[in-house]
Amino acid sequence: MLAVIFLAGVTIAFAQTTLPQCQCSSLQACQQQNEQQKETCATRQDCIALLGSSNQTGIMSCFSTGNTRQRAVRGCTNSSTPQQITVNSNPQDSSSESDEQIDVSTPFDQYKQCVENCKSTIADCPTQLNCALGRNRSRRDASGLDCPRMRQCLAAAGVVMQNGGR
Repeated sequence: MLAVIFLAGVTIAFAQTTLPQCQCSSLQACQQQNEQQKETCATRQDCIALLGSSNQTGIMSCFSTGNTRQRAVRGCTNSSTPQQITVNSNPQDSSSESDEQIDVSTPFDQYKQCVENCKSTIADCPTQLNCALGRNRSRRDASGLDCPRMRQCLAAAGVVMQNGGR
């Protein structure tokens, strides 16, 4: 299927395809595996070193004390016969996340960028499973580090979160 959009005199064409809706059990298992890989990114020594003379042992403990945000599995199905969902097959899929630039003015911002660069090598689960999410999908936090509990733990470990403060 080919969809064509006319926008302010510009024609944009992209292909669409249908995929089965993701099974919740498969999606949950994949997300758990990806979260483990992402935790590895967050605790890489080259990324942690960007935080400077902060308490590196304290920082590492932040990742083992339940401060990371667990994403809910949404937009999937438990049906044995999942519905077919039409998705854009163009790499610039409008439902994919934009490549936001992270401000790297503080050591914490540099650390977040390092973690995000590592995580960018991990394919999202619907892509890995060749399926699509329904309307209730959620957007992931780019770094997983902006959860209040995580920020509090990192600040207690001496990480400077903003210029001029913690």
